[in-house]
Parts: sequence; structure tokens; C-alpha cells
Amino acid sequence: MSYQDEQTEIEGRMITQWALIHNDIKVIYENSPEAVPTSGSWLHFEIHGVDSDVTGIGGSATQHTSTNFISIIVSVEKGTGSKTAKGLADDAAAIFRGAEISGYLFKSPWIKRLGNQLGWFRYAVTIPFERSEIFN
Repeated sequence: MSYQDEQTEIEGRMITQWALIHNDIKVIYENSPEAVPTSGSWLHFEIHGVDSDVTGIGGSATQHTSTNFISIIVSVEKGTGSKTAKGLADDAAAIFRGAEISGYLFKSPWIKRLGNQLGWFRYAVTIPFERSEIFN
């Protein structure tokens, strides 16, 4: 599976699942031409590669495992408290927590308070995952 396929698969899950629970809250994806909202709440979604290594060799095939993470920045209007931001972070984390999809194993997410940034109150959701693939 290519990195392009990885992006399609993971973003596809986010798009589908997020629409079921928060269809009114926009998600901006990496390098998107969409404008950032000027009010309300919104999320920024990115996939990051960290490392990759050969984890198995057998005959003419080798298994490669990559370590990666999803970064979701939850932004809410300043002065609205932190409950809304934490709730959105919880919902985003739940979409991937412990999921196993198409060779991806998603691990335990965590959230980190970023506080006031660029006119928004923010939390960061980090979701580590691994992808293993056998190449001939």
C-alpha cells in the first residue's frame, strides 16, 4: 500500500465517521485550499510518518513496519470554555482508538492543551498508528 493509499484510507475514515457525529463542524485537511473558519469550532487533520524498518524477512519477501501518527488540532472560539474543545477532541480520538483497518493498527490517543493560539482556544489530539506491509 502506498502513502497515497494510506492518506486516502485514513482521511476517508475521518470524513465518514466525523459526518455521523458532527456534520456541522468543518475538518480542514493537510494542504487543503479550504479557508479556515472565522468563527465556531473546526479541526485541522494531518498524517505524519515517523519511522520505518524491516521487521521480517522470509524467502523473497520482507515485512516493513512504519510508525506514524495522526495530528488533529481542535479549535474553538476563545472565551467559550474548554468543555466543547475537550468533547470534540474525545470524539475525534474515538474514531481511531484501537481500530484495526486495512493493515493499520491505531493505538491509544492522547490530548494536550495548547491553550490560546492565533485567536483560538486549542487542544491537540495525537493518535499513533503502525502499518505493516509485505513486499516481494
